[in-house]
Parts: sequence; structure tokens; C-alpha cells
Amino acid sequence: KGMSCMADLSGSIEALAKDDAVLTIKSHLQSSFRQYLNKLKDGTTNPASVARTVVPPSVGSCSSSVLSAAVVLASKDLLVAGGGRGGLHSPFASRNSAMTVLRDTLELHKHFVTYLHHAGAYRKVSVAGRTKLRDHGEMVAATRATLSDCQGYFSSADGTAMDDERRGEIAQVRQMITNTFDGIAENVLDLPRRWAALQQLPINNSTDLLMISSMAVCNGIGRALGYRQDESGILYDIPSFDASIDSTVAPWTSSAEVLTVIQTQLQNIQQSGSGDETLLRPYVEDLSASLLGGYRDIVLREAGDGNALQAYEEAKLLAIPLLRRFAHDGGADIVALKASLAHACFEAICNICNEHRATWLFQGPFSDLEPDETYDIRAMMSTSSDSPYANLHQSRDYQTGLDFCDYVFRWYADRGSHPEVFELGKECPATLTRYLRTDDRLSNLAWLQDLRTGSYDDATYGAMSNLTSPVLPSRDSDGPMGLWEKEQMLSIAKLSNMRVKSPNSVIENGLTLINAQRVLQDEDIDGHGSEVAMTADDLLVLAVNKIKASQDVDECKRFAIAGLCVASAVPTDQAEHAALVWEACIGADMDTWNNISREASSSVAGIAKEDLMRLCESTLFVALAEAFATTPEESMKGVGFLSNVAVKDEVVQSLGLNQNFEQLLLRSAELVSN
Repeated sequence: KGMSCMADLSGSIEALAKDDAVLTIKSHLQSSFRQYLNKLKDGTTNPASVARTVVPPSVGSCSSSVLSAAVVLASKDLLVAGGGRGGLHSPFASRNSAMTVLRDTLELHKHFVTYLHHAGAYRKVSVAGRTKLRDHGEMVAATRATLSDCQGYFSSADGTAMDDERRGEIAQVRQMITNTFDGIAENVLDLPRRWAALQQLPINNSTDLLMISSMAVCNGIGRALGYRQDESGILYDIPSFDASIDSTVAPWTSSAEVLTVIQTQLQNIQQSGSGDETLLRPYVEDLSASLLGGYRDIVLREAGDGNALQAYEEAKLLAIPLLRRFAHDGGADIVALKASLAHACFEAICNICNEHRATWLFQGPFSDLEPDETYDIRAMMSTSSDSPYANLHQSRDYQTGLDFCDYVFRWYADRGSHPEVFELGKECPATLTRYLRTDDRLSNLAWLQDLRTGSYDDATYGAMSNLTSPVLPSRDSDGPMGLWEKEQMLSIAKLSNMRVKSPNSVIENGLTLINAQRVLQDEDIDGHGSEVAMTADDLLVLAVNKIKASQDVDECKRFAIAGLCVASAVPTDQAEHAALVWEACIGADMDTWNNISREASSSVAGIAKEDLMRLCESTLFVALAEAFATTPEESMKGVGFLSNVAVKDEVVQSLGLNQNFEQLLLRSAELVSN
């Protein structure tokens, strides 16, 4: 039956007390311990020999689980009056005040643990059982500290009371505190409940209640932790650090009952509008450390417990702002930052480091100020194996599920600080590359990171994918992409593409449209890059209108060449687009061409080439044909009147020209081309 119980020490003591095997061993332990104490009182000089003599065989033959449970129950009885302590007193006990009782109780507890060591039974006690034993010693020490501090507070208050009203107020509070802790020496296991009762006292002077409760809880836990540090290895043979992960049970300071008390106390401090921050600071620091350490203790043992993770998160949101308020050291947030780093509170880390960013940002080449690395979030984002911030990269934010680097990137992106994202990404380039593709606000800038990391194919593709809406900082980020920005994006894409040595006609065509627009809008461009990048269709319409509106042949020729360049940059329907430009050029001098056509028709032999050149040399069509003939660009052949029959046929059909007129145009174009 004892084996089936398995002595689950993380459960209630009451449940264990019902197991017959456990109760039997507990009784044997108490009886033999009583004999041991009597021998000590008689003045024996060899306690170890006495312990081995009086220990019953049943203690050695029972299982570890049964013995561990029995030891914890027997120890509990030593702390509770009427629970079995009768006749079990320290040989040096004297009974007076509660403080004396507690001193004797602690001494008796230590004798019991020492007896287990001497008897050879302690080595069979589980880590969980040893932790429970240590809890008992800590609770006695914490109770003594609580009572002592309360006494000290009232002694100090009595000495500083300035009038009878204040002295009467102190007396009333003293009586209420006395009633709250009445009988605590007879049952130290009731300490957390007494702390909770203290926090709820209807004391008129809120400062008294805040100070007494803060002192009692903080110093009580502090004394318990001091006892843990001093006695864990020597007496209990377990590690002294708070998170004894190898144990199946957390220390009592990490119990839900105690953590609730600590959390309530911090909330009371948070809500208080009065009180000396200098006096409260040590309590805030110690209570915050206990609260955060306690919940971390639980989370480490109960990985995946959503309730525990949520409680831990709420503790961070309570404690760290309080640390910033009470432990700021004239603007410094080192205490709060250390707590944030230790408990992976990403939000607080980002807030604190950003507010102190002036201390670690580069001050310029002529500054004599050295960057303060304390708040330098760049070092925290390093993912190197020897980073002192490795714990940050092993944690995730409770609310978002993001790891540390992703959280920092998103934090700055949420505030529109996109340059900061890229600057911080230098510490973890692979992480930034991945993140940029998951954040819609920054995905159109991923090509910048691709350039930085040498992923030129991706950089080219990324830059080419962002040619419709603004990407770079501009005055109007919500409107269409400006001409200047489109030119920059295409130029970047071209430079990136040169690294992979792969021709890209889309880039070249895009830059051609940019240059054509600059020619066509030469007088309208303001020099600030605010003009909108036009589409190819709009540019063709603009070119035709410019040709029709101008009276200057050279200017019209420039517009016509720009129009043909636009047509050459359009992958489909090139002939149709190019024909629009040639038609406009012919139409600009239609009267001249009609006269030449009539003169040519009146002669049987036709018009001589010298006469034809004389008559048509001033026309825009001939000027354009001559300029077109001198261009070496292969891409322009598809938009020429002579080089592409489809262009000529489209012009003839659109203008409704007869065969003679068509031949006249061809002869003119051929003459200037040759």
C-alpha cells in the first residue's frame, strides 16, 4: 500500500497522512527521535552512534517514497503545537515569548534533520522530501523575521510620534497586528495566510499598512532565502538556488499562496498614491525578484502550462514597471533592465533600450563619448553561441509567440522605425531576411537586405516587384510611385542584376520609359522628384500631343524620338504604338506632303531625287527618318518606318494613303537613310 501511494509530496499533506504505511513509519521516527533527544539531554558525546542505535529497522527497510512522506509529516508535527511535538523539546529550550518559541522550534527542526543524517535514513529521502524539510526550516525563520520587523517598526514609530493622536494611532495599529499574528509561533505553516490577512487590515493610515505589510512579507521571504542559502548544502544536502528543477515540488516561496501574497503587495504599492519611494524601493526590488523568480520556478517545472505562462506574464507586467518607477536611480533603468533580461520580458527590453538609445547610438566621428553598452540592444540581438543573452533567444513572447529578434523587429516596425529594423538586423542577417518576408509593411524592402547579403537574384526580383507604389521615403507615401523613385528602383535593380550577369529587358525598358518621360516633360519637371511615373500608353499620348502642339522641327523631332523609344519599350503591339508617332510626324506637314504628291503625280517621269530632297527636307517625317537611321540600337528596329514593314503598313492604313503617297514616303526615308 505504501508503494502504491508513491508519496506524492507535491500533493497535500492531509492526503499523505491517510496512508497506513506512511503513518507507521512516521510514528517510528517520532519515537526514535524522542529517544535520541533524551540521550542528547543526558550529555552523550556521540550523537551519530546514538542515532544508529535508536533508529528502528522499519525505517531502513521501507521504500524511499514512504520514508520521504513520513519524514515530511513528522517534521510538520514539530512545527504545529498539539500535532505531536509534546515532549519533543530542544535540550536547551526555554519558554517565554513567541520569538523564543520560534527559536526553539527551529533548533528542534534542525535536530530532527541531523538525526536523520546520523541514522543513515536521510540518504533515502527524495529531493522533493528534502525540499519540504527545508521549507519547514525556512518558514520558521521567515516567521521570526516577520515578528521581529513588526516589533522594530512600532519601536521606531513610538520614538518619532509627535503627539498623542499619533501615539494612539500607533497603539491601535499595534493591537491589530498583534491579533493578526496571534498564535503564529504555534503553527508557522499558517504564515502565508497571516500575511494575506495583514494586507486586508482596515487601518486608517494607509502608509502604516503599506510599510508594515511590505516589511513583513519582503523581509520574511528574504530571511527564508537567506536560510536557504546558508543551510541547503550543509543541512539539507540540496542546491540552494531557487529553481530546484530536479525536484518534483517547488519551494514554498514559489507556491501559489505565497505568490498571490507577493503579487497583492506589489499591487498595493502600485496603487498607493503616497509613501516614500526611497523607503519602498528595497521592498519593490526584493518582492519583484521573488515574484518573478517564483513564477519562473513554476514555468520551468510545468513547461507548456498555459495558466502558468499567463501568470508569469502578468507578473512581469506588474513588477517591471514598478522597478522603473521605484528603482530608477535618477533616470537610469538598470535594475528594471536586468530583471527584463533575466525573465525575457521583450516589451520592457525594447522600451528601456529605445528610451536610452542616445547612450549607445553612434555619436559621430568627432564625438569623444564612448557608447554605453548597457542599453545597447544590438548586442542583445547577437545570436552567437557565446552571447551573454542566450536566454533571450531561447524564449518566446507570451502574447505574440515571436522569438526575441522577430519581436524587436516588429516592435520598431510598429512604430514606423524601418531604418532601425535594418540597422539592428546587421546582428542577425539571416533572421532579418526571413522576417522581412513575413511582415507586409516591410516585405517591399526585402531587396535591401538581399543586396546586403549578396542575394542579387532576389534583390533584382524584389526591386522589380515594387514599381507601382512608393517604397523609399517620400513626401507622399500613399500616392502613386514618383518618377525619381522609380528611376532609383530600376537603377538599383540594374546594378544588382549586373552582378549575376543576366540581361533583363524589363529593367532596360523601364529605364527607357523614365528617360522618355524626362524628355517629354522637360519643362514640367520641378526637380524635386514629385512628378508621377507615367505608363507607356500615357507617354505615347503625351508624345503625339507634344508633336502636334509644337511648331519647332527640332523640338518635334526630340518628342518623336522619345515617343519611338516608348514604343520600343512595349513588348506587345510595338508596330501599332510606333505608327502613332510616325502618323503624327506626317500629319504635322500634311499640306507639304500633299503638294509634293501632286507635283510627283503631274510628271510622267516622276519627281527627281534632288527635287524630292529639296521639297521634303524641312518636314518632320524626313528629320525623324534621318535621325532614326543613325541609331545603332537593335531594340529600335521594331519601331522604324523602313525597318519594320508592319509599322509602315499601319501608318498607310491609318492615314488612308494611296500607293503613290506611300512610295513617296518610302523614297524620302530611303534617301535620307542612305
